Amino acid sequence: MVVVVVVVVVVVVVVVVVVVVVVVVVVVVAVIVLVVMVSQIAIGISPISVVAPCKAWVCGHSFAGIAGANPTEGMDVCLL
Repeated sequence: MVVVVVVVVVVVVVVVVVVVVVVVVVVVVAVIVLVVMVSQIAIGISPISVVAPCKAWVCGHSFAGIAGANPTEGMDVCLL
């Protein structure tokens, strides 16, 4: 009977230690993420990566023209 009680106590202690370690790891990771985000905001970097829209233009001449236009002259086109 004493052996069963000792085994149960040891199992409970191990489970409690594992839970405490997991909680500590989660808290440490959360603090690291928070510090990184705050430091990025402090130096002016957006913590969420936002891709700037493309501002390049590609212009040329289409020799095909469009319906209703003069097909022999074509048209100028610009792609954003």
